[in-house]
Amino acid sequence: MVMVFALGLVRDMLTDVPIGAGALSLVLVAEVFKANRRYFARTSFLREWMALAFAAAAGSMFVWTLVLLTFAQPPFVSDLLHQCLYTAMIYPLFIFVLRWILRIGWSRVEMAG
Repeated sequence: MVMVFALGLVRDMLTDVPIGAGALSLVLVAEVFKANRRYFARTSFLREWMALAFAAAAGSMFVWTLVLLTFAQPPFVSDLLHQCLYTAMIYPLFIFVLRWILRIGWSRVEMAG
């Protein structure tokens, strides 16, 4: 979780939102996925991918709402939509490369129980 929080802080500094808002959203999303890891290990990749896209959108809207409540200038919604789109687009490539590096086959994951 420390790495997730650190990535969130870096993202906050790069996207010009209050420090900690993006980190909090990433930690919350990571915890939700961690709590449901057994479900995602048994489900299809398409479902996992759609869940990630929904989580990216929910996390972005959480940050937007949090920034709005702090009376700061919220990021443009179009920027958040682009960020969600890019996250969803890069996820399959990231997963396939990670599975190749770690030598994780699709059949081993589906058999794990």
